[in-house]
Amino acid sequence: MEVTVYTRPSCQPCAYTKRALIKQGVDFTEVDITEDPQAFEYLKFHLGAQEVPVVVVMERADHWTGAREEKIREWTDQMKSKTD
Repeated sequence: MEVTVYTRPSCQPCAYTKRALIKQGVDFTEVDITEDPQAFEYLKFHLGAQEVPVVVVMERADHWTGAREEKIREWTDQMKSKTD
């Protein structure tokens, strides 16, 4: 499953989100929007995101913004139940 986390340096919610994903065993790709202007444009114009972190789950065509451990837990619980 392809998961991308869009972040920026010194962003505490970004660090929290990455730790929560790691805790749940989720592999992800991190994209620093300060180093990738196209990523910033994608977030702003295609997803309507105004803040980071943004987590994008490609397989589910799902995304969310902010440090939302409950969303990560809910999503990973659903994935685990599908494999059981």
